Amino acid sequence: MWSIESKRLLRASMLLLVLALVSQSAQGGEFKISTWNIEWLHSENKRGNAQRDDEDYDRLAVYAARLHADVIALQEIDGPEAAKRVFPESEYEFYFSDRKHTQLVGFAVRKRPDIAVLKKVELTKLSEGDRLRRGVELTVKLGATPIRFLTVHLKARCDDGKLSTAKKGTDCYRLNSQLTILEDWVDATATLETPYVLLGDLNRYIPSTGDEFWPDLNDGQPENVRLARISDGDKSYCWSTNGKSYRDHIVVDPLANMLVVQDTAEEMKYDQDHANFKRVLSNHCPLSVIFKTP
Repeated sequence: MWSIESKRLLRASMLLLVLALVSQSAQGGEFKISTWNIEWLHSENKRGNAQRDDEDYDRLAVYAARLHADVIALQEIDGPEAAKRVFPESEYEFYFSDRKHTQLVGFAVRKRPDIAVLKKVELTKLSEGDRLRRGVELTVKLGATPIRFLTVHLKARCDDGKLSTAKKGTDCYRLNSQLTILEDWVDATATLETPYVLLGDLNRYIPSTGDEFWPDLNDGQPENVRLARISDGDKSYCWSTNGKSYRDHIVVDPLANMLVVQDTAEEMKYDQDHANFKRVLSNHCPLSVIFKTP
């Protein structure tokens, strides 16, 4: 026989379960997309520029949990083992470049029943024979919608320098060469009629007007293909930018732009009382947006 108290507790538990299922159903088609350069993240302590210890990795893991993203494009990572120190292996799968280097790009993808990774391809042309970083393209099915994500970490030290007139062999010349490769990728991917997203550390401040990089990438080719930046017109207030235009970007094509939930783009900043840990956190803040798929 059930006591009155037991029946009351059972009804309360069933009500909580129903409310949880309703809430989950309402949000079932939403996916948080992020990009995060975690500055020389190694798999071992006291390696590379950041020289992190266990507490530093734990601190980064707290920020990763706060970010709570579903598809995270990652840069400056020493492969899956390094990523696992920040993102729990029980919750994420990892897909990284096969380049033999400690600075790799890749993805952490949440283990969800409505997320399926379909294909990984490396954009090796970006690397100049592996002297620079490769790109990684991951086709991910979010709900019923396949989306092509390309993460990159482009040539540094040409934040706002001239591209078209750069001298051969300079950083800006090499960045301009990578820009041409990205244009080719956009042109080829646009013909597939699949939503696509370019995201990562472009190492380029892109103001609303006056920069060569964005008009070249977003040149309207193929016809009527207009790209959009989720941070367009905004300023970054991360430690390394402090009010300048963004260097980390999420770029969407018209089809992917239709999936963007309005007013969800955000830069997750580090806590003010963690300013003393700037050297062992990252000089980049995660940038995110939410997609809603059918």
